[in-house]
Amino acid sequence: MKYDTVGRELLRKVALRHEWAIDVGCRDKLIAQNCVGVDIDKTAKAASLRIDLQAMAAHGITDVPCIVAAHCLEHCKVARHAIGSAYMSLRTGGTFAVIVPHGEDVDSNTLGDGDRNHYQLFTPKTLELYFMFAGFDIVKCCAYNRPYAWRASRGIYCEGVK
Repeated sequence: MKYDTVGRELLRKVALRHEWAIDVGCRDKLIAQNCVGVDIDKTAKAASLRIDLQAMAAHGITDVPCIVAAHCLEHCKVARHAIGSAYMSLRTGGTFAVIVPHGEDVDSNTLGDGDRNHYQLFTPKTLELYFMFAGFDIVKCCAYNRPYAWRASRGIYCEGVK
């Protein structure tokens, strides 16, 4: 995804700090070579598992050292449940890191998605609050520049530890 190379590189570095990681919403290319791809889209070529982020813990996916998600969380109907599921899937000390579009920069006609399937928008503060509500200790939550994105809109990077 050329439009967010900056954010994907942030996630790649997080994934590579761990022996392995789950890449949620991987589509056709994994964030890093040590990732297991997870995607609900049956056409996603890099996915080994067809499961929703919100359902991972309920399906017994636990003791995971790291979960990364690039532009996935905004597509979840209830982000709070997805973040909570990630928390339950992680081992103690595990990391959950996400990138999402910055809610203050998106087009009101599309909420930042031409397919019109963004369900939630975030700012660094609201995303941090969702992570904290789920039980995460926040390592970092901040806006970053996306030079290739529509109108060079910003993204948000958030990383939490269980």
